[in-house]
Amino acid sequence: MNGWAADYLDPRTFLGDLLHLTVPWWRNADYEHLLDVARHLADPTERIRVYQTAERILAQEAPIIPLTYPCDPG
Repeated sequence: MNGWAADYLDPRTFLGDLLHLTVPWWRNADYEHLLDVARHLADPTERIRVYQTAERILAQEAPIIPLTYPCDPG
């Protein structure tokens, strides 16, 4: 199982960077456009709204499906 921690405090670290590293064959023009729009927004509330829209595309297309999750046995 691989671990990943956010490189910086922004949804893009998972929605863009991690996804493109782990699933380089998946592309969606609408998704890419939303990431680009969010990257240029200064209003944090609007950025989150746009990232949530992009996240819905991921949920619908499911280019990755985590099969295991770490757990704290304690």
